[in-house]
Amino acid sequence: MSTPARQPVPQAPKQVTRIGPMTMQEYLRRERESEFKHEYRDGYMYPVGEMLAMSGGTIPHSKIKVNLMRELGTRLRGKKCQPFDSDLMILLTHANKGAYPDASVFCEPLEVTEEEKNAPANPSAIFEVLSSSTEAYDRGGKFEAYQQVASMRLYILISQSHPLVEVYERPEGGGSQWLYTAYARMDAVAKLPALGIEIPLVDLYENVEFPPEDPLYTAMLREQEAAYAIP
Repeated sequence: MSTPARQPVPQAPKQVTRIGPMTMQEYLRRERESEFKHEYRDGYMYPVGEMLAMSGGTIPHSKIKVNLMRELGTRLRGKKCQPFDSDLMILLTHANKGAYPDASVFCEPLEVTEEEKNAPANPSAIFEVLSSSTEAYDRGGKFEAYQQVASMRLYILISQSHPLVEVYERPEGGGSQWLYTAYARMDAVAKLPALGIEIPLVDLYENVEFPPEDPLYTAMLREQEAAYAIP
């Protein structure tokens, strides 16, 4: 049985390059002309990626994203929900933010503004593959912004260093309540009822090589899974 989500305490974010300050309108204009992607947070542009957009991500990060899009495309085929990759910007004007999640799913017609017709604002599910430079923001300010989106039902965080999928789910009619479930074994199957699908971790992490396991950390993951996993 899922339990009410306990908000993780984000670590202090690393120093990153930023551009600004500027308005949301100026950000959107610059982003249309930019060679690289940038997220927008409270008046500043931040490069998307492990640390800088030009540096790219790690091999596990890239493999997991490819596997994730394959699984979403296959399992959502024929359903009303549509998956999108990390090229799609999500506009969060209420929080003064623009974001590029690793994957997103929309179960309703896309809601866009007149000023930016390629940045919808009503995702049903957001997927982020965690990295050292973005984890604090993904767990903190970004999640807080998505919680204010009425259409949002699922927020999924995927580790790239060990098998771990964390699912935050807002039940239908749940208002501000979010339930947390952790899947921390390769033989586990992440259940995403709001999308009507399940994703086996063995498929999500196909061909992904993890660093050597720390026994103490592995034990902690098992304890976390036992506390929050669905029986």
